[in-house]
Amino acid sequence: MSPRGLASGALVALVALATGFVVADQIRAQLLTPSNQVAELRAHAGLVAMHGPGIVVMLRNGVAGPGSGGGTGYLVNFQDVQDVVNLLYVQGAEGIAVNGRRLTPLTAFSGSEGQIVIDQGPPLSSPITVAAVGDRNRMSDALGDQSSLPDVHAREVQFHLRLTFTGSPDVSLPAYDSSLQIPNVHPA
Repeated sequence: MSPRGLASGALVALVALATGFVVADQIRAQLLTPSNQVAELRAHAGLVAMHGPGIVVMLRNGVAGPGSGGGTGYLVNFQDVQDVVNLLYVQGAEGIAVNGRRLTPLTAFSGSEGQIVIDQGPPLSSPITVAAVGDRNRMSDALGDQSSLPDVHAREVQFHLRLTFTGSPDVSLPAYDSSLQIPNVHPA
C-alpha cells in the first residue's frame, strides 16, 4: 500500500474515531438528566423541603347533632383531608404537607372514626392542618367556592365541621420522611 493510501486510511480512521466520540458524548448527555432537572423531580416527589407563597387549611371536628344516632359525621375523616388535598393539587399546589407530613405522588390516605392515617404513619385526629405551596389565589378561590368540596360543606352546615383557610406569602413544607417508625412503639 502506498504512503498516500496509508495516510488516507489513517485520516478516515481518525475522522471515524472523532465522530464516534462526539456521538457517544451526545448520547451520554441525553441519557443523563441535568442536575437542575433532577432537583426539580426531587421537589415534585416531595424529597426536598420547599417554601413559597401558599395557603394553610385547618379542619376541625364539629359537634354531634341531636338524633345523630351515634354517627361520626361530625368528625374530620380521611376522605375530608383527601378531598382538600386533591382540590389543592388541581388548583396549582406544587407541594403539600398534612400536620407536618409531606405528601408524595404515592401518598395513600386511610382511617376510621375520626382517625386519619397517611402512608401507614401514626394516626392523626382533629385539628388537621393542610399546608400547600403554590398559587394561593386559585387555591383560596376554590376553597371558598361552595360548589367545591360538597361533602365537607354539607357537614359544615349539618354538624358545624370547621374548614378555615388563610393565604400566606411564605409557607414552609418539610421534605418527605420515609420513616415508618411509630414514635411510641419500641421493639420487644
